[in-house]
Amino acid sequence: MALLGIDIGTTKVSAVIVFRDAADSAIAAADHHAALSRPDGFFEQDFERIDAAVRDVLARLPRAALRDVSSIGISTQMHSILLGRRDGAVSACVTWQDRRAEDLLPELRRASGRPLQAGYGAVTLAWYARRGELDGWEWAATPGDELARRLVGADRVSVQDPSLAAAWGVYAPASRAWDEAALAALGIP
Repeated sequence: MALLGIDIGTTKVSAVIVFRDAADSAIAAADHHAALSRPDGFFEQDFERIDAAVRDVLARLPRAALRDVSSIGISTQMHSILLGRRDGAVSACVTWQDRRAEDLLPELRRASGRPLQAGYGAVTLAWYARRGELDGWEWAATPGDELARRLVGADRVSVQDPSLAAAWGVYAPASRAWDEAALAALGIP
């Protein structure tokens, strides 16, 4: 039995297989080169490049070890966000470094009652909502959520880890629920 860990970082992806009954492990990593050229303050990545880098890294791990994997853990850029549809289309991934909505922060904080910061997923979604750019998208996800969806063959992202959800700024970990009043105030469906 083995455990597989995958990390999607801002510049590279890494994977490790740890065997439960032995001290051995297998490790691989690669830069993903996913950064997109954008105006100042906009930080976006091409998720398809990230996905390709993950698959390349996994292909470098021993096949026999991969066959023994019983669990997979994925860590990811916690504030980063992308939009998706059931047809498999995804938007560019807006990273935690993004500052496009910085001028809106005082208004968004006041409206939501939440201590939002530039780069949070909720701030990006509010910016998109104000511009009518959420139309046609079915869900929002972190890069790790989208990778998990693809690895298991699901047609949509339906569950997000509470720690990642909390990092977007509109999730209440104590009640394990989205702050519906804050979402409504921000115009996020």
